[in-house]
Order: sequence, then C-alpha cells, then structure tokens
Amino acid sequence: MRAAFLYLPTCIAFFTTVIFIGIGSLPSRADTLAINAAQVLNFRLGDNKTGFGRLEFTGGLVLSSDDKDFGGLSGIRFIDGQDRFMAVSDAGHIFTASIRRDILGAPVDVFDARKDAIPGIGGFLSGLKQDSDCEAIEMAGDRLWLSFERKHRIDAYALSNGVISGEPKPFNDQIRKLRLSSNRGLEALALLDGSVPGNERLLAISEESLDGDGNMKAFTVTADAITPLSLLRKDGFDATDAVSLPGGDILVLERRYSLKTGPAMRLRRIAASSITGGVVLDGETLLEADITFRIDNMEGLAVRQDNDGNTRITIVSDDNFSVLQSTLLLEFRLAE
Repeated sequence: MRAAFLYLPTCIAFFTTVIFIGIGSLPSRADTLAINAAQVLNFRLGDNKTGFGRLEFTGGLVLSSDDKDFGGLSGIRFIDGQDRFMAVSDAGHIFTASIRRDILGAPVDVFDARKDAIPGIGGFLSGLKQDSDCEAIEMAGDRLWLSFERKHRIDAYALSNGVISGEPKPFNDQIRKLRLSSNRGLEALALLDGSVPGNERLLAISEESLDGDGNMKAFTVTADAITPLSLLRKDGFDATDAVSLPGGDILVLERRYSLKTGPAMRLRRIAASSITGGVVLDGETLLEADITFRIDNMEGLAVRQDNDGNTRITIVSDDNFSVLQSTLLLEFRLAE
C-alpha cells in the first residue's frame, strides 16, 4: 500500500495522495536498467553513531534511475544470500541487481540491474492496478511467492537461476475470500520455520485490515489451509513486511505517518513459538526511528547471513514515484 506522505530530509513532512489508474504496457522480457547509487553514511541525521540497541547501522544507498518504472519498492529478498537481490514494486515490476560492497561489507554501489514485468496468466498482468499491486515477496529454493492486494491473492512461481519462470499458480485460492480492505490487504509475507518443499507454511500479515479488537489481521497459510491470527497494533504502526530470522523468529517491519510527527518505522521481533492459530502476536521492539533519522516510506525487509555468520538486515523504501521522496536501501547487523 502506498503511504500518503512525502518525506524531506529537512524534516518537513507534507501530505500527498497518489492515484494510479494503471501501469500501462509492460515489458515482455527482462531489460537492462541503469540505477544510480549514492552512499548513506549516517542513519541518524547529523550524527555518526552506528549502534542502536542490538542493531548496528552498516551503511546504505539512495537509489535512483531515469527509468520511469523504477520505484515503488514494496518487497525485497536476496537471491544468492549475499549480494544479488530481487525487489518487487506495487506497480507490477520486478527489479534485480547486485550490491557492490567495500572491505567491511558496506554497500557502495549496485550493478547488473534488470527490470521485468511480474508474470501473469497468459504471460502478463492486465496492467490494471487491481491486478498488479504486489506488496511482498518470499522465496525458497526453486519456489517464489508474491502477495497482492486489491485483488487479494498469493501467487506461487517457479524460480530458476534467480529468474521467475512460467505462469503463476494460486498458492491457496481461498485467500480471495478473506475479508480484507481493498487497499489494505496482505502487506507482509514470511516463510515459517519448519516448512519443507511442497508443504510450505507462510505467515501473511495485513496492513490495516483490522479484527474486532483493532489489531492487524494475519494468517498462517499452506496450500490447503488458512488459519487466522492477529498482530497487535500499537502506537499507530502498521505492518509493511516480515521475514524469518535464523532460528525461526519473525522480524516485522512497521511504519507510521502523521502530519504532526512525520514518518516513523519500527522493527519488532516475534517469537517463533508464539505463532499459532487464534493468538494475538506481539514481540520485542528492536528499533524505532522517526523523522530525525534517514528514513522514508519503509516497506521492504530482507535478512541474510554474511560470510562471518552475522545476521544482516536490509530495509528498502517505497518512494511512491514522487520526486519528493527517495528509494532508500539501509543495512544493519543484528547482535545476537
């Protein structure tokens, strides 16, 4: 979902509404893409501090491109576990690129970037926003899942050498019958610990589709069953992505926006043992950042382990295709 805000590094927030009627024609094959990258050296504005609780800021990038389709990033995963990522946009595109790092592992540039359309039935999506509003990505082995809102669904794809192949198949077609708000559907998607090929179990979290107690509707989803639960909604934050940590806990990315205080983001850790049907999930807050930090509309979240076995967290922003916002890629090391 597109957050209705604009963020300026000068700490001034304005309200905006962005309306997309369709995404126009989509490319039929992957195209090369030129992406410019500028380094982000400080997470807190005007401060070179790197430690934030159990997280250490290790660097970031501001990404931009002259290609009109680049932007709107809503989900991200690393293909090879280290440097090559795949990101999806809520305008129906897939972007893949590799990160160039310095000797300490900090991101300094991206290269070998490509753009493709998200495949649909018959080879392409309709181009209508209701078909193309992709909000999350998950992958494991030779399988990949994308969640969509408006026309709510989770589509399963084959993944070959880091490229989506073939047409989508509904992961569980009953998702279409869930009572979810049109533009507040399944915003976060994470593969749960213990999943095995052919019997995957996903955690799907809505953004602002709320249950009777005002908490975010969530579901564990397999190919043949959907089990409802909820994520505690507190302090005005809403979920935008989720990912499994080593060991099985779930890391949830959340955001908040108000005209008075501007944008904010939060990372919350959910214990794997607590994820069961009918419960209200909650967990430890690992990080909370407001307009005094280098953040934007933070929407995508990924986790990888580096060559030293450290857990690295990557967060990307959705710029809403606005010249007043930016596509940020921020990275942190988690101290276990």
